[in-house]
Amino acid sequence: MKNIIITGFSGTGKSQVAREVAKWLNWNFVDTDDEIIKLVGKP
Repeated sequence: MKNIIITGFSGTGKSQVAREVAKWLNWNFVDTDDEIIKLVGKP
């Protein structure tokens, strides 16, 4: 499995870019912030 990791400052549009890239490549998009919240149970 190949991964693309996008990093940068908060509020710069990383998630939006990642969603568009994932759609274009027909890949799944995973937001690590969302995954951490699922595991820990709080934002």
